[in-house]
Formats: sequence, C-alpha cells, structure tokens
Amino acid sequence: MKREGEGVIFKYTLSGEGRFNYGGRTHKVGRGKAFFAIVPGRHRYYYDPSSEEPWEFIWIRLAGIQAMALWQEWLESEEAVAEFSAESETIAKLVSFYESAAAGTLGDMWDISVRLYEWLLTVLKRRTVGGMPRRVIPDEYTRVTAWIEDHFMEDVALDRLAEMAGVTKHHFCKKFFEFYYTTPIQYVRKRRIEEAALLLHQSRIPIKDIAVRCGFIDLGYFGKVFHGIIGVSPSEYRRSGVMEFGGTLKLL
Repeated sequence: MKREGEGVIFKYTLSGEGRFNYGGRTHKVGRGKAFFAIVPGRHRYYYDPSSEEPWEFIWIRLAGIQAMALWQEWLESEEAVAEFSAESETIAKLVSFYESAAAGTLGDMWDISVRLYEWLLTVLKRRTVGGMPRRVIPDEYTRVTAWIEDHFMEDVALDRLAEMAGVTKHHFCKKFFEFYYTTPIQYVRKRRIEEAALLLHQSRIPIKDIAVRCGFIDLGYFGKVFHGIIGVSPSEYRRSGVMEFGGTLKLL
C-alpha cells in the first residue's frame, strides 16, 4: 500500500512493541494497542531495536475527507494510543479485511468502499459509546471558528483572527492547533473544501464558479487543494455522484 499524499494510518499491534512519538511524548504501542496518525504529520512511529521481540502489527491507510474527520474525532475522544481487544468489532473487521486482501478476494471498488465504511463505523461507535469527553475550547476560539463559518469564502487574514482572539499571532497559532489539531489557515482551507464538495454534489454550478464562491481565485490551486484533501479532482468527484457518510462531508 502506498503512503504518499494526505491520509490517515491506523496501526494495531499484534505482538511485540513499537513506539509512537506525538505531541512531544513517546508512547509504547504494545500488544492490543493502536494509534491513528495523519500522513504527512508531526509525529514518528518506529521499532526500538532494544526490544525483546519483533514488532508485528496490522495497519490500514485511509484517504479522503472522512478519514481526516475520523482522525480529528479520535484525538478529541481518545489518548494518543488506545487499547483494543483482539475480539473487538474494529479489529475483527480489520483482520478480515487484511485476509481478503491477501487472498485477492476483496471484490470491486464498491465492495471495498462498503467494507471500509463498515470498519469506520466501528471506530465511530467506540467514540460514541465509550469515548472520553471533548476538551473544553475557550470562548474566544469558538468565536473565531464561528466567524470563519460565516466568512471562509473571503480573504481571511491570520492577523485578524489573532486580533479576534485577543492574542499575538504566535500564541494564537499555537493554541489553535492545540484545540483543533490543525493550523488556522488549514482550518479555513478545509472548510472551503467542505463547501466545494457540497456544491459539486448538489448543484451543476461550473467548477470555476464554485472555486471562486469558496474563496479560491485560482482554479488550478483549487484543484490541487481539493485533490490533496479528498483524493480526486473536483471533476472526478462530481462525476462519481457519491456523497460519503449519508450525504454529508465533514472535515472539521
């Protein structure tokens, strides 16, 4: 499986132990433990040669807007490394997926999409049923994101966002990442792509007009950003006629 481009990796330890460095801390990933990691991202996972036995794991890489949403949901409800029973629905479906891939019996792209969707639901179910409560975000930062919701199609300046929060740009960017796991500018960009995906699916508005409506003056740049986040071009997405997760695309 390729790891180029944007995406999310879920890695589960079958035996042995690995290391996962995230947020300035190094976590042990022993048997029965797993983590999500965005790629590329500010983290590192590796095998410690001093370990007593090899690190055996199973992993899956997901791309697209819902994969990114899942990663953020995970960070809001779990520790960096979480424990899963080998008999849990999440791991059982992942192992079944792997065995089908190894045997060459995965089926066509629609069969694969359905199985991926079912697997994602097991992770979301875990969050809903037993996840940790969301962290509290200060009012000054929720006001900023509320403002972005109404003005993301405009020319959004970092200076103005920091001023709204009442802090310096450096402090604003640092705290914003702590609360939303992305930079302010990336947040705006992803919100624009959410809106663009919705318009591509629900309207026949020309793509160049959708780009402008969502804050992208340059059509080529819009296509590059859209492909980087969703995994296909705007025209390919429109032709597919498929809307993920029951008609809504959430990245933030």
